[in-house]
Amino acid sequence: MAVIYRHLKLCGEVFYIGIGKNSKRAYTKSGRNRFWKHIFKKYPDYEVQILKTDLSWEDACELEIILIAHYGRSNLGKGTLCNLTDGGDGVNGNVHSGKGKPLSEEHKQKLRKPKELTPAYIKARSEHGKNLREKFNSRVKYICTETLKTWGTLRECGKDIGIPEPTLSSYLNPNSRMKNISTIMVYETYLEKGAIPPDNKKQEQLKVINIDTKEIFNTSRKASKSAGEEENKFYRKIKGKSKNDTPFMLLSEYEEIYGKVNN
Repeated sequence: MAVIYRHLKLCGEVFYIGIGKNSKRAYTKSGRNRFWKHIFKKYPDYEVQILKTDLSWEDACELEIILIAHYGRSNLGKGTLCNLTDGGDGVNGNVHSGKGKPLSEEHKQKLRKPKELTPAYIKARSEHGKNLREKFNSRVKYICTETLKTWGTLRECGKDIGIPEPTLSSYLNPNSRMKNISTIMVYETYLEKGAIPPDNKKQEQLKVINIDTKEIFNTSRKASKSAGEEENKFYRKIKGKSKNDTPFMLLSEYEEIYGKVNN
């Protein structure tokens, strides 16, 4: 089995997509490339997020290719990642011990020489990546834009995030009057837009404060988790659409009454 993970700077920028046989690899600093180490020196308090667990190695490689293509490699001028490959070509947790027969100088020179990128090789590589993406996309229907977790059915998604399937269906229905205040999107729409829809983006920027502890949450989603409430019900309470029996309120409203909070 394998896991897919990502590393983020404190500003939220994703700078590495990784794969490992277990989640321990995501937190390991050894065996990283020099660009990763350079970022680590500047941002030692980087965040680690486990995106997918219990994957087969083949499926993990497929997802790694898709995510690296999505965020883009910085050394190619296409994105923010310090990854040096397009993914899918890692080794399943194997580490060479360095023991055994010494390499000859001729063999070392061959290893140092970069592989010749012939037109046939480039075309084959491109077709391979396209087939992997199509295979992955065919079984993925919904995605969380915050964690990048995916689901094949709306029922699985709703059960996993704690939102009833009918409510989630209304959120995602473009003809519904209900605004999508969740971070769930139809996967095909996500690939087309590559971002959180306007309603979601607005919701993600909504700041909430616990008036008892004075703790501030950057999103109502995080605040609802702290309150132990379902996100949709919690959102309605702090927006005044239903009775608010929680110690939470919008930060903007709190500051209008009590003055600005230093955070």
